[in-house]
Amino acid sequence: MPRKWDDKSLSAFLKQRDDKLHADGKGTWDTLSTAEKKALQNEQKSKLKSSEAARIMTQSWPLEKWPLHARPSPKSGKLLLPRDYGARSGFDTVKVYAGQNLNQVVYQYYSNTVDKPPTNSTNFVSQDGLSTKRHEFMGPSPHVADYLWTGSQAQIQWWDSYERSKWMGTDKWDTELEFDKASESWFLIDKTDS
Repeated sequence: MPRKWDDKSLSAFLKQRDDKLHADGKGTWDTLSTAEKKALQNEQKSKLKSSEAARIMTQSWPLEKWPLHARPSPKSGKLLLPRDYGARSGFDTVKVYAGQNLNQVVYQYYSNTVDKPPTNSTNFVSQDGLSTKRHEFMGPSPHVADYLWTGSQAQIQWWDSYERSKWMGTDKWDTELEFDKASESWFLIDKTDS
């Protein structure tokens, strides 16, 4: 999907890139050879890949443990809370307010015990049924990676470190690199597929 630029935003991006190149002693983008441009694009691509992997590893927090970082909600709305891995048994919703710590809301919800386990769900932690908690149905090693807002509704982007899977609701998600022809640069984009 092509990135949407207006003249002002594209000019600002290109100026910022030229300023950085000039500060690094390389001139401006237009003065670089094709080989130099290709080398810088490959370097940018590599840095984006490694920084995104690092972001997921460091920003994500294991669901069964208290989150170390606050994640304030950017706005008021509803947070969708899957009842099990892949939301096979549906969602519960909770109202959240602008500035409220989303990580704390999620932790408190999934730390509660379950009276009746979700239908056709797997308890990934224990089969004994004693004091079963909601997080036990979310995967072998569920981590909260991020929150994705669509309108006034947010979904949790999950990352399971054991299965090496990323999911959100009933969809899989990932971040991919996309090349933008107008700016001749790489950008990270979120992708979901059902």
